[in-house]
Amino acid sequence: MSQFKRYAFLLTILILVGGGCATQTTQPETIAEAVIQEVTASLVVDDYEFSTDLKIGSTALDLMKKASEETDFVYGGQEYEGMGFFVSSINGVEGDTETNTYWIYYINDESAMVGISQYELLNNDVIEWKYEESTY
Repeated sequence: MSQFKRYAFLLTILILVGGGCATQTTQPETIAEAVIQEVTASLVVDDYEFSTDLKIGSTALDLMKKASEETDFVYGGQEYEGMGFFVSSINGVEGDTETNTYWIYYINDESAMVGISQYELLNNDVIEWKYEESTY
């Protein structure tokens, strides 16, 4: 019976030590998740620049809404079901179907491949709008 107690005691210690290790490896991830709750992003249109902090998961459209609420930045557009928000004007300048010139947005100097209401901002993103001829 004493050997049985010895094995039971060793098994208990192994479980406790192993459980403690598992707790220590997951704890830093939880702390990191708790610390990072915002992203910093910038909106650029011609000479206008607006930088702010937004919650993780915010979109390029959320950035534009915040710029509109806090500054004199103005935009117009329409939400299309299943496609998202389409920007038709910025600061009073409308897209022009005759010249095929529209507002096109860039993410960190690269033409965006998703709509502004679908793109989730990453830290230090720069969203820039350019009024140019569309290639589509």
